[in-house]
Amino acid sequence: FVQYEKRVSARGGSPLVELSLFHDRVFVIGLLSGVCFFSGAAAFFLISTVFLQNGLGYSPKDAGLTFTSFAIAFLGSSLASVRVQPKLGSRIINVGAALMITGLTLLLWLTAWRGSALTGLDLAPVLLIYGAGQGFVMPTLISTILVNIHGHDAGSAAGVLSTVQQVSFATGVAVIGTVFFSALGPSAGVGAFIMALRTAFSVNIGLLIVTFVLILRIPRNA
Repeated sequence: FVQYEKRVSARGGSPLVELSLFHDRVFVIGLLSGVCFFSGAAAFFLISTVFLQNGLGYSPKDAGLTFTSFAIAFLGSSLASVRVQPKLGSRIINVGAALMITGLTLLLWLTAWRGSALTGLDLAPVLLIYGAGQGFVMPTLISTILVNIHGHDAGSAAGVLSTVQQVSFATGVAVIGTVFFSALGPSAGVGAFIMALRTAFSVNIGLLIVTFVLILRIPRNA
């Protein structure tokens, strides 16, 4: 690949992807963390919406309004991350991932406890925690991945990151969605939806744990 880059440059061209980017440890670890994070984040909304509408019988409007607390928390923590990041550095991603894991764990406990009686108000505190965590992770993770990239490599690095994001979104929806519907099977009862939700979101929790561990390998002040 290095020889290929040299030949392209010798002809006056520019490689589509600067392979030298992958010599940067922070960039590589950040991309791997991004794969885990973005895969789970995309699947969360699909599976949650299916659970609310098909499992609990929510209307599309009620299902959408249920995520209001998530949106508020995500906005607030995204804005707050600008002030918190100088103090915590990349560890703010660990804080956010921990909050997301806590939110998902509480969500699984709450659905098992409340069952068909689950309401949007019951879910609001859980979605606040999850949304706050995601708001801390997403903008900081992107800036951390690109932190060591120099000006002439910025376009290539941004292209790689954007591609990883889109592929992760699609893969997460496909894989975790398949896990959910496979666990659901032919049954349409609330109990079956709760068990399927637990199975699928266990994968999400696992991905967030991997994200948490990978970020610990990035220097705090990267």
